Amino acid sequence: MLRSFDYALIEDMRTKGQTAQLRKGRITSVGSIYFTTAVTYNRNIGLANEAIYKELIDSLELLENNKKAIPLMWMLMPDHMHGIFRLTSDLSPGKVVGFVKGRMTPILREFNLLWQKNLYE
Repeated sequence: MLRSFDYALIEDMRTKGQTAQLRKGRITSVGSIYFTTAVTYNRNIGLANEAIYKELIDSLELLENNKKAIPLMWMLMPDHMHGIFRLTSDLSPGKVVGFVKGRMTPILREFNLLWQKNLYE
């Protein structure tokens, strides 16, 4: 169980760009289920619209059809999205989310939106 000073240490590491330290010792395995969050740049709102939703669905179908991951649940919020998926390949969770974010970027640009770098897992 994390104590309050552990949270402060983690937050300090994030603000200093040391997210690699947070991932130290993490194991990624085929068949595991992952929960992720991706956020728009500066938390700008605008994700909750039909065109962006359709691109998300297309991206998730492509992931599943290519046997990279099985989307279990994805939720678009105004400034971020959550995803739960099962890995079915040797891709990392970051690569799966990176694929989805990459596919969605052109439509986001039409709405003057960009993704924040990285993701929460």
